[in-house]
Amino acid sequence: MNDDIKKIIDSLEKTSANYSKAKNKLAGWAEEIGFQEEVAGAQKGIWEDLAKQGNVPTPIVNSGDSLSRNMLQQSERVAMWVEDNQIDNSLFTAGTASEAMFGTTISGASISYPPGQVPLACHNLEKIMSQRSQQDEISQKLRAIDGSLADEYDNAWAGLHTAIKDKTRSPMLLIREVVNRLYHYYAPDDKVRSFHNLTATDKIERQHRISYIASQIDPWRKQTFLGEVQAFLNIYGELSKAHKHGELDVEETKGLLYQANALIRLLLNSL
Repeated sequence: MNDDIKKIIDSLEKTSANYSKAKNKLAGWAEEIGFQEEVAGAQKGIWEDLAKQGNVPTPIVNSGDSLSRNMLQQSERVAMWVEDNQIDNSLFTAGTASEAMFGTTISGASISYPPGQVPLACHNLEKIMSQRSQQDEISQKLRAIDGSLADEYDNAWAGLHTAIKDKTRSPMLLIREVVNRLYHYYAPDDKVRSFHNLTATDKIERQHRISYIASQIDPWRKQTFLGEVQAFLNIYGELSKAHKHGELDVEETKGLLYQANALIRLLLNSL
């Protein structure tokens, strides 16, 4: 039995290494494509200005026309290769295999451990899978509030999944901003001051906003929210660890991101 489990662990280690190798290659391509996109946009701006001048020498215009057509041709080739590549099908199949393995892993843990004693690694895996399944729902609700809010949220998770180094720092700052903006959206200054009888010079603390938010929640949903009040108070400060000098503990900070995700979803679903 132990030898069989070692084979499972070995397969998962090699799987992770293969995806890491592929991600590094794709990240390099994405960086180069992003650079070329930026260069093309910047050059477009210059030619728009030159068009207004109306005195660009004909040889320069002819050269620009020829070279811009070449750039267009090369960009079409890149776009066509990406569009026609079979990676979409491969990723779909890989995702299906991963989901099936997830079910087996959770089943094994739930059967093998006594009730309430499932290891932390199992809870971490469930958080990862839950975030992925809930991301579209959360993003759509944030977009209904403000498109830029949804962009920050989506960019945070895209950053976590594509970064090669210092994976959690930028996502933490983005998610922290999402949390902060939601607090201000659901608990604006004027209503918080009125609710707590604060003067114009009194500082509004996060607990003031959270208390006000709690007062606006339907009684049927309020108890669940109140059970997480301390977490709502702490999460902003925890995410601020992104400002720490030196290397961040990836596993610890990833845990903070998944906790923040659950709190964002709770907040959106409570109001």
